[in-house]
Amino acid sequence: MDRPSANSAIRGELDKLQLRVHALQLQLERLEGVDRDHLEVVTCLAGDQTVAVPLEFVERVVLVPALLPLPDAPAWLPGCLVLAGEPIAVTDVTARLSGKRREISISDVVVIARVDDKRVGLLVQDASGVWNVARSEINKLADGASHARFVLGLIPVQDRVGMLLSVRAVTTVDEIR
Repeated sequence: MDRPSANSAIRGELDKLQLRVHALQLQLERLEGVDRDHLEVVTCLAGDQTVAVPLEFVERVVLVPALLPLPDAPAWLPGCLVLAGEPIAVTDVTARLSGKRREISISDVVVIARVDDKRVGLLVQDASGVWNVARSEINKLADGASHARFVLGLIPVQDRVGMLLSVRAVTTVDEIR
């Protein structure tokens, strides 16, 4: 690997570690006292859309590894990864929202989240940081709205509107069975 590529890879890994440290700090703060007026989210890019994952579900962010393909899986389920010996199903959030399979890029990342007692992976183009959102700023979607079953609401993220994802809904595989 040439020096600029190595530097970029190290910076990317450092960003992911800083995100993890921040997540652990927030978990500790939550143990000491819960802020019910705000929600911490990890902001991500899925295609041309900003999406957000509640930080309370996020364990870590990893560079996209080689995924083990799953036979007969839908377009939004490109495969699984093995992390510390545990297989984790990976949902491509862009494909899930659009209904179309896409090529995975080496620059993509996987947000490892925990739902109940199960780990899941959310494949996105970027996980850019942690954002603090006032719960009063979360705008609910109308029933029947596009992506309504995957989205808990719309939130302001810098100068954009982001979709607050339901990790459970976006990763459910009930329709495969």
